Amino acid sequence: MATNGCFRENNLVYKAGQRSWLKLPSVRERWDSPGFVALYGFTRGAGEVLRCRFWMRWSCLSLLVTVQDLERYTTLFATVVLKCDYSTSAQLQDVVVTWRFKSFCKDPIFDYYSASYQAGLALGQDPSDDCNDSQRRVRIVIQKSGQKEPVLGIDYQQRKITIQNRADLVISEVMWWDHGVYYCTVEAPGDTSGDADKEVKLIVLRKCLWFVAWVADVSSCSLPSPPPPRCLQQWRGTQ
Repeated sequence: MATNGCFRENNLVYKAGQRSWLKLPSVRERWDSPGFVALYGFTRGAGEVLRCRFWMRWSCLSLLVTVQDLERYTTLFATVVLKCDYSTSAQLQDVVVTWRFKSFCKDPIFDYYSASYQAGLALGQDPSDDCNDSQRRVRIVIQKSGQKEPVLGIDYQQRKITIQNRADLVISEVMWWDHGVYYCTVEAPGDTSGDADKEVKLIVLRKCLWFVAWVADVSSCSLPSPPPPRCLQQWRGTQ
């Protein structure tokens, strides 16, 4: 049985966040039995109080946010969906989902072949997303609290943007300034551990006829690498 990022099998519980198995006493085993006390170091006679504390500690109170794609490529005026989901022990009406936009530190298309970008890659860094927020634009795109209607950020009031399902971001009529990194952040009361956010890079292509020749569906593909220099120069020449 799996629930909220935890997997239980017989008297074992697997915590996904800690990647470890925890052996629980069987239903028939007394929680204040000598064997259980010796194994877990508790004082005898704790009874139901011990059981309650044990479950409070190991009930998988952790948050896990996941995204389907780490990168998405799209074109101007298209509609794109950035898929995000989460598992939590909190009540859904208490969960707050926020999508934030951050501009690229270095553009993964225009700057990819620069010496500084390649040097960062050689060091195992991500030059497109490896800088302080003070060095780039940061905006709240949209926020949804529980089952209420999503609320657009101040810079997106006139945009056709919404949250569908539990946390998927839908951007209609994509604009050039949508080019950047999107962070899906989930706040769940009571979940004090886990991974509360994940990011997706959205690459917006303005002139992409040569991309269409390269891939079958440029609006939904995830390209393996930036375009070769020849194509990049051709693209720049059409701006």
